Amino acid sequence: MGDRTIHLPFVAVNAVRGTGLPQLAPGDRDDERKHIDVAANPAVPPRVQWMRLYVSSYGTYGETMHAGKICEQVVQEWAVTICHNRRPGQLKNVPSYFTILDRDAIDILKGHTTFDGKTRYDHVSRMKLVIGEPETVCDEPSEHCTAAVAISPRLLAIWSTWLSAKSRETASAAGLRQGRAIKWFVDSQIGNIRASLPKSPFKKADIERAFLSLA
Repeated sequence: MGDRTIHLPFVAVNAVRGTGLPQLAPGDRDDERKHIDVAANPAVPPRVQWMRLYVSSYGTYGETMHAGKICEQVVQEWAVTICHNRRPGQLKNVPSYFTILDRDAIDILKGHTTFDGKTRYDHVSRMKLVIGEPETVCDEPSEHCTAAVAISPRLLAIWSTWLSAKSRETASAAGLRQGRAIKWFVDSQIGNIRASLPKSPFKKADIERAFLSLA
């Protein structure tokens, strides 16, 4: 994707669009085997334009009763930690849902509407998108906002943020905190295969079954 190869467990993929991949919508697990077959080889990853990630204790797709089995299969340290519902360090600032996309595919956001009827594209087109500098644009007069950060020259991350009724943290402050964490997460965890693998040995076949590799 963009200028990166992304490595992550399939359960963390909420939705994806890419060349050579069956379309995967949120909640759709019918094409799971096809996706794993296409993307399991890190040496030949498919090209992906857009992907929505789910970074939380896994249960969105009804896996709660099988969480123990899922946690046994994931091999990246961050995924094992999240699977056991722990969020140490910067992981606590990574939002549960966010989207990463190829900068060349930004027109996809024209189909993503906001609360006031505008689109994510309208919001993001107002941003400078400097690498590593999170930005937030809000609907008026609501506090529902779009936040984004440029991960690299060709890779963007986009997510929703809003005023916290509990902590009173503003949407802009939340976007800044979360954006820095997302950049760390992509750079050091899912975009860096060597750094994200555990020190304990795994068989190559086990790793290929657990990973969905996307470029």
